[in-house]
Amino acid sequence: MTITSERSVPADVFQIQATSVYPGAYNAFQIRAGNSQGDFYIRQINNVSAMLVLARPVTGPREYVLDLEMVTMNSL
Repeated sequence: MTITSERSVPADVFQIQATSVYPGAYNAFQIRAGNSQGDFYIRQINNVSAMLVLARPVTGPREYVLDLEMVTMNSL
């Protein structure tokens, strides 16, 4: 995915979503790796989806590799 340096921030980059929904379960989303400078954050939209958001302007050509995680928790 290409992110241009002229993009205003904060900017939604893409949405991550659970493919299965279990009754009583809660999904938590996080960036596990690749965000050491805090260029991105996760905004949880609802129980099954979250948005990856660009928090700071992009400078120059740069490649980002992020490790995103979704953990499903159930109180049973």
